[in-house]
Order: sequence, then structure tokens, then C-alpha cells
Amino acid sequence: MEGHLDHLRQLLVILRTNKLFLNLPKCEFATAHVHFLGFVVSKEGVRMNPSKVEAILNWPTPRSFSEIRSFHGLANFYRKFIKEFSVIMSPLTDCLKLKEFQWGEQQQRSFDAIKTALTSAPVLAIPCFDKLFTVETDASGIGIGAVLSQEGRPVAFFSEKLCPSRQRWSAYEQELYSVIRALKEWEHYLLHQEFVICTDNRALQFINSQKHVNRMHARWVSFLQKFSFSWRQHLIKEAHCGALAAHAGRDKSLAQLKSRFYWPRIRRDVFRFVDRCSICQSYKGGAQNTGLYLPLPVPDSIWEDLSLDFVLGLPRTKKGNDSIMVVVDRFSKMAHFISCKKTSNALHIAHLFFHQVVRLHGIPRSLTSDRDVKFISHFWRELWKRLGTDLRLSSAYHPQSDGQTEVVNRTLVSMLRCLVQEYPKQWEEVLTTAEFAYNSMVNRSTGKTPFSIVFTKVPNLALDLAILPKCKSGAAKNFTNQYSQMLEDVRLQLTNANRKYKADADRHRRPLVFNVGDLVMIRLRRERFPPGTYSKLSRRKIGPVPIIAKMNDNAYTVELPPGYTTSPTFNVSDLWRYHPPDQSPITISSTETSSSEAGED
Repeated sequence: MEGHLDHLRQLLVILRTNKLFLNLPKCEFATAHVHFLGFVVSKEGVRMNPSKVEAILNWPTPRSFSEIRSFHGLANFYRKFIKEFSVIMSPLTDCLKLKEFQWGEQQQRSFDAIKTALTSAPVLAIPCFDKLFTVETDASGIGIGAVLSQEGRPVAFFSEKLCPSRQRWSAYEQELYSVIRALKEWEHYLLHQEFVICTDNRALQFINSQKHVNRMHARWVSFLQKFSFSWRQHLIKEAHCGALAAHAGRDKSLAQLKSRFYWPRIRRDVFRFVDRCSICQSYKGGAQNTGLYLPLPVPDSIWEDLSLDFVLGLPRTKKGNDSIMVVVDRFSKMAHFISCKKTSNALHIAHLFFHQVVRLHGIPRSLTSDRDVKFISHFWRELWKRLGTDLRLSSAYHPQSDGQTEVVNRTLVSMLRCLVQEYPKQWEEVLTTAEFAYNSMVNRSTGKTPFSIVFTKVPNLALDLAILPKCKSGAAKNFTNQYSQMLEDVRLQLTNANRKYKADADRHRRPLVFNVGDLVMIRLRRERFPPGTYSKLSRRKIGPVPIIAKMNDNAYTVELPPGYTTSPTFNVSDLWRYHPPDQSPITISSTETSSSEAGED
């Protein structure tokens, strides 16, 4: 109130000095709002006069050209409150161009839409020249529109219907024309004032660096030089990768801009720019929750479908072993733990496998293994091919296909840690104890111990049981039936467990599917780097590279660049969709940069 009284005192002094008089009945003092020229001004802003809005809402449906003109004139008075006023009013203005009065469905919809827009019109902010102005423009095939705002609140709306010749302009010219008309409309606000222009046509930001422009564009460019403004895209670039920025993430770049500027859809624009940043796509990497859980097919019987993995990095024992080969039967969950060396080649690993697994259980029908260097050698592939084994190669660190052995690995290391305690180099001596203990534990997926599934209570092989039905012994026949029923029960239990695990795992994952030919960025984990080349500051992703084959929704084969010896098959969690960056130069369209060379930032 003190400020108001002080302003009032100054005004009265000026009036007295210049011998001007006020009509007291038309004056109001110390009021919260003032009616002025059809508007209501208050501390909240400027709004329409309710009595005039009521007159528009109660306006009957026009029956002649003169009634349309009267309605258009009254509604046009408040066009600065209505977004895209000219576009909404277009059917009514087209009606005035006809030789005879015609009122159809389009005119009625326009008539009703104007009334609805007036009832929901916002309170316009009173412009403050100490705050940053934002001009947002748009164009369509019918007309153009613009919004002048401050801190997210509209100060005024502008719209104009395009004539038939301008409707045939390109989208670029229509968008540029909307910028020119908006600046001419609000020149008194924006001249010699810093402001931001927002437009969804990215090509407009390069208008100052174009080498060839026609006469009309040249006039428009000349007009733009009167103003000092920044394109929205340049502000995002400065916040994310400018001279004092360090390619912060999406949220931090957004926070930098929101603390200083505002425009509609600022979050969408910042996220889109950061996602397309070529530097971030190459040098940033991390885990992602892509790829739904894809369990392997449930086996039909014991020791036909195996998974294999290695526990590496153990203390070297007296025999020189520092690793464990873990072989798991995917049906019974029985495991064999075989000590070996990390440097063992494919021939030695195959030798261990046949002597420790094949001699007990026969040759498996399929083998799921990670693509360690031991398994990608020509000898290993040819060896299994001759035996008729389907070597199912899965991505290293693929939690869907060889996650089973990864879980067994963690359990094994925990048991060994408890068994060896203060003597870690004696792990090989207690390895058989750990194997027996593991196979004696009830498995969560099957609900039974591996021993009970493979051996039951009688240490017979399945091949020996095949002749039992020919015996006359009723007990043996019942035992065979019970064993067959147990196998079917275990298979059903595994199917249900896989379904449950998939439902639980997919709650925290999202699907991401690529097609052959798509360009992707690949995250290289530390183990995939050539020896001695990994660095904390190395680029985390390579690419873009094309996808050349799809193994399933979670595994893809890509065409690696020359010089990379790692396997070309990757899990979907290591693949990012490639977003090509905008390679065109970004310039500031302002007086200071109007003479800059093309391509200069």
C-alpha cells in the first residue's frame, strides 16, 4: 500500500504541475483491479472484461454477412488472449468471401470453438522488462501463430491466416515467416532486449550461415539483424557441451537450463539433444534394463542339455590350477566342479570335459556356453560338429542363457570360502566336498535335490532301467513307473519355475528389439577389450555398426570394425540405438554474430 500511495502522490504532482484535471466520478483509488479499455488489470495480470465475454457467449447464430462481421469484430478485440485465433476463425472469414451467405457445419464448429476459447482464455502476464522474453512460433498449412511469454506465462498471442499463395510456401518459409511476423508484432517489447526464439523447424537456426538466399529471405534476414536473440538449440548446446560444460547427463543439462530459461517442452528438447550427442554416445556407457527374460527350452531328461562356465581368478594351488570348470545339467541341476588352469587351451578343456562328464553321463545333445576364447577356436567347434552336438553359443555375460551357471558360480565360491577359511590355496582339496554338498541341496527350481533326480534312491543308470519293464517283478515295474512320473513332475516344475522367474524378472526390464540393418552403438565391457588396451578413459561404446543377424530378441550379431577380435554377438543390454547427430553448424542469430563466417559457433 505504501508503494501505491507513493506512485499516486507522484502522479498527482505531475498532473498539478502541468495543470491537468481528473474527472473524479471516473476515478478509482486503492482498488485491487481496474477496468481499462475493455480489459481488467490486476496484480495477477490482464484479463478480458466479463461483460464483453458474456455478450460474445450469448451471441446468436449469424444469419447474414453483417452479423458475421459484427461477431468477428467483437471477438477479434480479444484475439491476443486466444491461441491460433485466425486458424479457428478461418471458416467464418472464408464465408465472408462467398457471393451468397452459407452457414454450414464448419462455420458452426468455428463459431462454437471461439466461444469455448474465450471462456478458457488465460490471464495474460503484465510484461516486465527486467525478465527474459520468450517467443514461440509455429506454422501450419492454414495459418501461423506465436506466443510471447515470460517465465512460462503468456503475455500475448498472435495469429494470422495465410493467403493462398503463402499456403503454397515450403514449411521452412512458413516457419520463417511466422518468426518475422511475430517479431514485427512485438517489436516494441523485443527491440534492444535479449530474448529466446523457440521454433520446431531446426533449419531456421542456420539462416545466418546460408550462402545463397533469395530476395525475400534477404529482406527477412536484414530485419532479424535489428534484434538480439538466441535460438533454443544453441542454448541447449551451451548447457550440455559448451566451453564451460562437460557433457553432463540429461537431467543435469535440463537443470542448468531450467534454472535460467523456460519454454514449452523444454524437457523433450533437452533429452532429444543429449540422446543425439555423438560424444556421449561413444564415451559414455552403463548398464541398462533392456531385454526381457528369455528362458531356454526346458530339457526332456537328465544330462542331455548342459550349461558350462568358468570360475576364474582363484589362488594357484600346488597342482598349478587357478580356475574351475562348472558343468551343470539343466534338467536335474546337478553340477560337476572340475579344476583347471586359466591358460588351458581348447584341447585340454575338451579332454577334461570328456573324462569328467562324458564318462559319467554320456554325450549331451546341446551345450550352452559363454563365448570364452577356449570355445571360439576352430578345433573346439569342429570337435563338437563331428560328434553331432548342437553348440549353442550365447553372449558372454548373457543372464538369460547362461545365468544358471552364473548362479552356481556364486554359490560355489561362497561354499569354498567357508570351507577353506584361512587357507585359500587349499580350495582344490575341498572341491569334491563342495560338489557333493551342492548336489545334496534342494534346488529352488525343481523342488528336489539333484541326486534324487539323477540317481533316485537306487544307483542305477537310465539305460539299465530301460529293460526293467520286461521283468516279471511288480516292484521293479512300479519303480520304473514312479521314476518316469518323477521325471515328468520335475519337467513340469521347471516349466512353472521358468514362467515365474520370467514374470518376476520382466517387472524391472523393458523390451528393446532391433531389426537387421539397424545401426547401434556397442558397449565394450572390460573383458572384451584386447589385453593391455583397457583404460578408465577409453571410449565405452563403439559404432555405429549395423546388425547383420538376429539370434533372438536378446542376442544380435553385428559387423564389428576391423581390428576387433572379440565375438560379434552381443546381448541386447550392451546395444544402444544409434541417434545420428545434427552435423550442421549452429549459430546465434544476433547483431553480434551477423557477420560471422558460416559454420562458426
